[in-house]
Amino acid sequence: MKNLYLRKAKINDSKFLLKLYNLGVEENLFKNKKKISLIEHNKWFKSSLKSKLIKIFICKKKNLKIGYIKLNIFRQNSSYISIIIKPTFRKNNIGSFFLNKVCKDYFKSSRNQYIFAEVLKKNKNSKNFFKKNKFKSIKVSNNLSEIFNKKNYLFVRKK
Repeated sequence: MKNLYLRKAKINDSKFLLKLYNLGVEENLFKNKKKISLIEHNKWFKSSLKSKLIKIFICKKKNLKIGYIKLNIFRQNSSYISIIIKPTFRKNNIGSFFLNKVCKDYFKSSRNQYIFAEVLKKNKNSKNFFKKNKFKSIKVSNNLSEIFNKKNYLFVRKK
């Protein structure tokens, strides 16, 4: 797709991420039901940028920030992913483009074998989105229940 690219998040992306995250909370897209304050977010964001276990990518169309993707690495061979795209850029395969790019690049550059995505039961759009993008639905096993909620859908994409 033309004029679409990813880059690693930088400190000056903090307010953009916060605004988009809180929009996702308003739209009931996330497990968390409470908006986050700027102070709380900045503390998390600064530590996330330094962490080797969290990767955050900004999705851009031309020079416009339109979304972000976050990978959280757990165990030695797995990550879980979350993605949010501004509403005006949804439903036109832009999210699929970015998700597939991150997955492909991440599998190529890491030892990770699995990327998981947790989706709320009521979020049918996200469920269909991950299915469309090579993620397979699985049950939350006991060894994953400390990370994922058994009441939600869990999807996995293998290397």
